[in-house]
Amino acid sequence: MAEEQGRVLKVCNLDPAAEVFKYQCDVDIRDLISLEDVQELENFGPNGGLVYCMEHLVDNVEWLIE
Repeated sequence: MAEEQGRVLKVCNLDPAAEVFKYQCDVDIRDLISLEDVQELENFGPNGGLVYCMEHLVDNVEWLIE
């Protein structure tokens, strides 16, 4: 419907733990950082790892904007 109105859509995955999608993502946070890597390298659990990933995204918001 948006495309019919001439709008451009970009699908962004901002879940660093997501692995399976039923659609194609144009931007995927896992290209920047993944929960699995954070848990392994920083020895964080899932909740701490997610907080770390979100803080990393905020610190690197230029990546998302590009």
